[in-house]
Amino acid sequence: MEKQKRERNANFSEEETDLLVTLAVAKKHIIECKKSDSSTWKAKEQAWKDIEKSFNRSTDWVYRDHKHLKHKYEGLKRDARRKSMYLALDYKNGDVFRKSSRPVLTAAEKKIKEIILQSTDAEGVESDLISPEIEIQEGQSETMTEDKIELEDLQRRILTEELEQKLIQRQILEKELQHKEIIHELEKQHLLLKIELLKKALKDS
Repeated sequence: MEKQKRERNANFSEEETDLLVTLAVAKKHIIECKKSDSSTWKAKEQAWKDIEKSFNRSTDWVYRDHKHLKHKYEGLKRDARRKSMYLALDYKNGDVFRKSSRPVLTAAEKKIKEIILQSTDAEGVESDLISPEIEIQEGQSETMTEDKIELEDLQRRILTEELEQKLIQRQILEKELQHKEIIHELEKQHLLLKIELLKKALKDS
């Protein structure tokens, strides 16, 4: 009997986290693309929907939609950057042997760190950008881009609806004009008939 999936908001298990990171690595060239144009944003959204399908086909755990998966992935990136920053500070300050309070990167976070380093190297950005502040800025930038695209889509829908309304109004006016022309033609025929009847009456008299 198939296992029932737990509630949607349950925490990610270690197996789920590893699966998410594996799927994200396969799509890293899309989801970590630094471009912010409309086509890139749509490609990222589709990539996360593909990750959602692959994730839920591979598990009997919680159903996770693409927004939830992306949120978890961004959280892993923040954790990886934060821990990496603290480790870098230890090395910078000469505390390379201090392990008691040093944060430890999980296997998933190590993979995430590699993705971050590869994406920054590919863009020609120095790798010391591994910090929570950068992650927040990137998240805000992406949110602003998404909001802008949603606004553009909304404006297009409004313009489309306005155009449809104008077309409907035009069709109504055309039908009214046709109706008036028919009425006019009927009145004309009625008048001609009356004239013919009048002529006939005068002739008979």
